[in-house]
Amino acid sequence: LSPPYCRHVLIWQDHILPLMDLAAWLNGQSERREHKVAGILAFQPRRDQEVRYGALSLAATPIRAQVDDQQACDLPAHPSGWKRLALSCFQQGNRIIPILDLPTLFSDALTKASQVRS
Repeated sequence: LSPPYCRHVLIWQDHILPLMDLAAWLNGQSERREHKVAGILAFQPRRDQEVRYGALSLAATPIRAQVDDQQACDLPAHPSGWKRLALSCFQQGNRIIPILDLPTLFSDALTKASQVRS
């Protein structure tokens, strides 16, 4: 019964983590690529709640980047789903990089949003 963009799980430190294909969700598709790199993400939905975990299918190994307020930019217009799952974004060179809202990303809000789009 999992959504089409989240058909796999990752076992990590005794946790079963949903492995989400964000590109598939943004484009309204089922998972479309082989999962070779995964990013494990920790977040707190609220300050009074326990830390939770999720995993994203990644195209490449992530890199650390320093960001300052001068790099802030508007979210990409396309795909339109960025507005639902990104808090803001920054620009590095020609690349626009959204900052993800992890509690929203790993909640049922995206499943509900997908159903509305369909």
